[in-house]
Amino acid sequence: MSTAQQKLPPKEEDHIIEVSMKHVVLAFGGIVIGSIAIGTGISFARDYAKYKRQKAMIDAAGQLLSTLFNGGEIQWNEQNKESSSPKVTSRKPVKSLDGSASVSS
Repeated sequence: MSTAQQKLPPKEEDHIIEVSMKHVVLAFGGIVIGSIAIGTGISFARDYAKYKRQKAMIDAAGQLLSTLFNGGEIQWNEQNKESSSPKVTSRKPVKSLDGSASVSS
């Protein structure tokens, strides 16, 4: 065994941070409430999207049945029925054959 003394790093002072139990409870409570709020929001968003998809499918099936019962006439431009997926028109100018641009409405 060696009799030489080993060099060790100098001892540092201990730093103590005091935290109030009230702050710990508030922090964990905030995390729990935030997680519940985000989970609920995601759940409602998924359910609403599912509802919209089902409503669109039911509307399409109803339109198909009404088309079949009306003698096969397809009424493409019928404006009096409300749909769950409304037609959105583009606001981009439509180019005509002569090269000029016109705005569609």
